Amino acid sequence: MSFFRRALTGIDLGNNVVKIALCKYRAGKPVVIKAIKFDLPSDYQINDDLDFCIESVRRVCNSSKIPLNNTAIVADHEWYKNVIITFPEMPKKELEQAILYEIKRQSNLNLENISYDYYPNRVVGKDREYYIFYSEKPKIKEIVNKFRKHNINLKIIDVKEMVSLALYKNLYADDKTVKCFFDFGYLSSKIIFTKGERLIFVRTTGYGVKSIYDILKNNSTETNLTEVFEFKGINDGKIEELLKDYFSEIFYDTIRTINFFSTTYKESSPSNIIYSGGIFAIPGIHEYFCQNLPYTCILNNVLDLLDYKDEDIRKKGFMFNYAVGVALR
Repeated sequence: MSFFRRALTGIDLGNNVVKIALCKYRAGKPVVIKAIKFDLPSDYQINDDLDFCIESVRRVCNSSKIPLNNTAIVADHEWYKNVIITFPEMPKKELEQAILYEIKRQSNLNLENISYDYYPNRVVGKDREYYIFYSEKPKIKEIVNKFRKHNINLKIIDVKEMVSLALYKNLYADDKTVKCFFDFGYLSSKIIFTKGERLIFVRTTGYGVKSIYDILKNNSTETNLTEVFEFKGINDGKIEELLKDYFSEIFYDTIRTINFFSTTYKESSPSNIIYSGGIFAIPGIHEYFCQNLPYTCILNNVLDLLDYKDEDIRKKGFMFNYAVGVALR
C-alpha cells in the first residue's frame, strides 16, 4: 500500500447487482469517495454475456462521474480455482517453480498458460501450507481485453479470498482475535476465518440466494412468491415454512464449519459471525440468523465503518465488501 496511492475504482460484478466503489488512502487511512450499485436483469448470468455487464458499468460510471482509468475487479468464481498445497520450506524461486508444477499436475494446463498467486498459511510439522489461486492466462487476457474494448482500464483482477483479507485487515486492524466472516452470495457463499493479519481458513459452500428463489418457485403455485419474499422477507408465514429446512441446513453447516475450524486449526471459536451480502437487505433475514445461531450475528457494513456520507447507500453497506476491498487491496 502506498501512502499517497491514487484513487482506484473497485468493481464487484454480481449476477444480479453490480457494486462499485471509488476509494483511496488519505494519511494512510482508507476512504470511500463514492459508492453506487445497480441491478442487472433477473435472468442474467455474468459468464453468458460479460460484454453486457461491462458496458453497463461504463455507462453507469460515466453518468455518475466515476473514473475508469484505474480499475480493479473481483474475479467471478468460474474464472479461477483454488487449492491448498503443503510444501517443505524452500527459497522463494524454488517454491514458485514447485507451485507451477503442482498446478500443472492437478490441472493439465501448460506451464506457460498458468497465472497464479499464493498465500502462505500455517506450519504443518516441518512443512508449510499454502493457499494457491490459479487461472488460465488466455482467459485472463480475454477478460482484460473485453474491459479495454469498453474503454475501461483494468489494472487488477483479484480473488475474493484475498480481497476479503485486505478489507478485514483495514476494518479490524486492532482486533487480534479469531474472526469469522460469512459472505452470502447469489450462487455460493464463503466462510472465512482470520486472526490479526492472517487468513487461516476458507470454505466455499453451495448455499446462495438463487437456491432460495428456486425453492420458492418450485414449491408453490403462486407466481409472485419471490417478490413477496423480497418485500416481506422471512416474516411471511408461508415463506418461512417453505424455507425453514434450507435455512436449518445453513445454520447447521455454519456451526459444523466453526467446530471443524477450531478442532483442526487449534484455534478458539470466534465470539461472533460477521455477515455480508445482499440477502440481508431482505426484511427479517438478519434477525432470523441471530435467532437461530448460537453466536452474535453482526452485519459487516463497510460503508458505515468507513463513515461514508451518503446515508441512503450507506444503509446497504454490507453489500459493498468486495467492491471496497478490491479497491483497497
